[in-house]
Amino acid sequence: MTFKTLFNEYINIFKDIQSNSEIVNKNNRFKNHIEPVIGTMEIESIKFKHCQQIVNNIIKVKELSPKTAKNVNAVVQTIFNYAIKNEYTEKNPANHVIIPKFDNKYNIDLSSEQIKSLIDNILTFENDMYRLIFIFALHGRRKSEILKMQYYQLDLTNDIYTIPPQKNKSRKYDSHEMTPLLASELHSYLKTKENIQQKDYLFLNENTNTYFKDIRKPFNQLKDLSNISKMRFHDFRHLLGTESIKKGVPIEHISQALGHSSIEVTQRYITKDAKISKKVVSSLLDTFVSKDEK
Repeated sequence: MTFKTLFNEYINIFKDIQSNSEIVNKNNRFKNHIEPVIGTMEIESIKFKHCQQIVNNIIKVKELSPKTAKNVNAVVQTIFNYAIKNEYTEKNPANHVIIPKFDNKYNIDLSSEQIKSLIDNILTFENDMYRLIFIFALHGRRKSEILKMQYYQLDLTNDIYTIPPQKNKSRKYDSHEMTPLLASELHSYLKTKENIQQKDYLFLNENTNTYFKDIRKPFNQLKDLSNISKMRFHDFRHLLGTESIKKGVPIEHISQALGHSSIEVTQRYITKDAKISKKVVSSLLDTFVSKDEK
């Protein structure tokens, strides 16, 4: 059995229980990085050196990031684990691949004035549908979670919304109580809707009769209004995580708000601050040392 045959079998088995974006990502990583190196090789003949070559090509030849290499290698590992479970092979050579260390922390570069302007412009955004989409984004929801939201996910009696496993990255039920702002905007938005079915999308694109695939135009309009040149939609999540860390919100709480699978993922938002040491030591001195001694 070649690795390509094995990969196709895996995709066919899991395509109905994994999200479409996850399947697309695996296919792209296989086609662009994995297939050229080991696609036609028999799985029993694939060794550590071949898996390492995939990573080397990504970093040295294609000049892509170590994070990309890690994601691609994860696909190879997954496929070999599938093969082991089916007793096609007994080894997983991708487990031993060496990937250069990289900093996975992220800090969105917006000033306090820009953040205030962004929030102000969201709350006054003229189109009520896009305004609600942006408010959901302020609450830490991923773009796909927002755009694919359906009415069955809303508990309007208790003002709770749920992101089911098939619609989030943690693959667990993810429930959130609405803030007064979100609840108010949502109830106001729903007053304009009629004949709602539970399976209907909350944000329906009437031109295609399905969910929106692209909202770049209103998002660019929001950035222009807020005098922000560089910002991705996903940066709403980074904004919530980074600013909450600065405010001293417990990381466990931030992790739950963002729907992370583990606290380790949330720790990307913790950035080194040159003033931290001074603050920590000053706190100790203020507590235990008299003013005359300092």
